[in-house]
Amino acid sequence: MGEFKLIMRHTRVLIVLLFVISQTLSSQTSNIGEFSIKENTTVSVLKSLNNKVSSDFINDGELYLHSHLENLGTFTFLSTLSSSMHFVGNTLQEIQGNELIEINKLILKNTSEGGILLDNDISIKTEGDFTDGIMHNRTTDGTITFLKEAGAIHTSNGSFVDGSVEKLGDVEFVYPVGAEEYYRKCKITSPEKVTDIFTSEYEKKSSNTQYLHKLKENVVLFIDTKEYWEIRRDGGNSEVLITLYWDENTTSPEILEGSKTSIHIVRWDAENNLWVDEGGLVNESENSVTTVLKPKKYGIFALAKIKEDLVFLDGCLTVYNAVTNNEDSVNEYLRIKCIEKYPNTLDIFNRWGVKVFSTINYNNKDNAFRGISEGRGTFMKQKKLPSGTYYYILNFEYEGKMYKKVSYLYINNGE
Repeated sequence: MGEFKLIMRHTRVLIVLLFVISQTLSSQTSNIGEFSIKENTTVSVLKSLNNKVSSDFINDGELYLHSHLENLGTFTFLSTLSSSMHFVGNTLQEIQGNELIEINKLILKNTSEGGILLDNDISIKTEGDFTDGIMHNRTTDGTITFLKEAGAIHTSNGSFVDGSVEKLGDVEFVYPVGAEEYYRKCKITSPEKVTDIFTSEYEKKSSNTQYLHKLKENVVLFIDTKEYWEIRRDGGNSEVLITLYWDENTTSPEILEGSKTSIHIVRWDAENNLWVDEGGLVNESENSVTTVLKPKKYGIFALAKIKEDLVFLDGCLTVYNAVTNNEDSVNEYLRIKCIEKYPNTLDIFNRWGVKVFSTINYNNKDNAFRGISEGRGTFMKQKKLPSGTYYYILNFEYEGKMYKKVSYLYINNGE
């Protein structure tokens, strides 16, 4: 078996020695002590790399792995300037072991049908580059975690994570998830705290087998029968905006028929055994729907068609979604036609998902939104809000049932 205990410095000799050990003595290269790759140094391992128990592998350079990786010791980096780990080749690769593998920048360039099998925990500090190859994470022993500043780039139908992805931190994140040959991302806005954890996974199959579609709110017409997402909050108590995306290759055609504004996000309410409408902000240029979720309302999500005719109620509840707070007596408040007829709640959020207004029984008069944070429990009370695009969620009662209307709001405060 090839074993080494070397400190990599700026020299080509030791790199050649590594090749000799790994190719002539064994099909596996093992570290039994300390192995350090210095900055601006490139190392390629052609056979399986095994970091033994109580051994230290420190990669501050470029590490190219052409086969499997098993970590039983410490596997980390000290510098983020040039540290990267590349999985390359055209045969299946496995990431195994029982100790965390800490990676600064992960780069996938595996063209095999099997891709990369994840059966250990890895964390990514700055970036996951999905140039080519699918990382399969369907076991209970593998976790891929993107740390606070980490993001995913170059994702495509040929490169994504098939399984769950965990995100730690307070930065907006697009999950590089998918299944089979399809990349099917979802997005969350910035959580409030750096310690918040959200995990997502995509399933290319009907949710109806586990979460019956016949059990749904009255406003929901049809729930996607071909795909769904799981989004869990595994740490913290933040509210976030969640965005799902439709794709004609994976989304039920019933979802895409007719007006796109009737596409909402629905969530399986485990407590009440029911699919509930979480609203929808449709962006047709991005094929996306966004909704605002409240604490503890996470789990199974899918796209759905809702009954738009009930939402608009014969012309009532039309929202005149422009507010101009510049003392010209035009659009001074958010007008909602007929709102006085219906018990209601209104919440308004900025584009980062921060609540700026919240009230009960909005009435267009003494309880109205005028471009100022003045509702109960809101952010920056009595402050004039910056001009821009905001979101609103209007919940109202009609004939004894609750409905939801979600859309955009534009504020022009003369700035």
